[in-house]
Amino acid sequence: MTADGEICIVSDVDESGNTIDVYGRGDCGSTESNANSNGDAIYIIGSAQLEGYTYGNDIRFYTKPSKVNYTQIFSDTISVSESYELIPKYGIPKESQHQLKMKQLRLAKLLERAVLYGNPNTGTLEGSATQPRTMGGIIGKGSTATYPNIQTNTTSLSSAELTESNLKAEMQAIYDAGGDPNTIIVNSFDKGIISDFLTPYRRANLDDKKYGGVVSKYETDFGVCDIVLNRYMLQSDVIIMDKSMFKIGAYRPFKVKDLPQTTDNVKMEIIGEYSCMLHNEEHAAYIYLTSTS
Repeated sequence: MTADGEICIVSDVDESGNTIDVYGRGDCGSTESNANSNGDAIYIIGSAQLEGYTYGNDIRFYTKPSKVNYTQIFSDTISVSESYELIPKYGIPKESQHQLKMKQLRLAKLLERAVLYGNPNTGTLEGSATQPRTMGGIIGKGSTATYPNIQTNTTSLSSAELTESNLKAEMQAIYDAGGDPNTIIVNSFDKGIISDFLTPYRRANLDDKKYGGVVSKYETDFGVCDIVLNRYMLQSDVIIMDKSMFKIGAYRPFKVKDLPQTTDNVKMEIIGEYSCMLHNEEHAAYIYLTSTS
């Protein structure tokens, strides 16, 4: 169906020449209100074949587009003297285990930050002796469409306050691209702004002892989103996404390795290798440079 409502049944597609042939114009009694012009949309509204048609007249294979990313190695080491290791302190039987726990928490935070803001290095992308390999994140500042960061549905608010219309517009963009937005990720400031959407409609009686409001879900015609508070995002950033399209890829899950002792110390390393997997960046949106005060 053309943009003006004329229906044509396609008989042949020339992908190399970007042209189509049709059995006839104005099928099913349809007419065009205006002449078609270059750039007008054509909508595929069905599939029809001749009875007894021969296989092989129009065999087409669609190459599946694929975005790429790189894995990033996260590691940290601990070193505790043998003497200090044997001294119980503050209820901690072994200092190396306490230090290991702290390192694990730190690496988990760094992984989450990299998943959000990671960007492949600008030199040798697979890494080199002078620059480690790094992965692209959900809203990393990549300069090409090769990496998994959101690039299609992006909006700068230029330091203006986040509004309900901003969220609706991006959710509609995701829906129109075939996605199902179900998650909104924000930091503390914009989480408060979203909860304050209810303020003009909140009523209280004189004998009420409590006042407040928390918005944990946001419902529109285009989906119902859980509001997720994330302390590791910048205050000026908001992500809207279909969470089924996102995963953290564990190429090598975190593990602890004992290191050779070259000194009178207990030495260990915690190491893991991960990547950000955003399967369809059009099914997500990124609002940035919101007001933070």
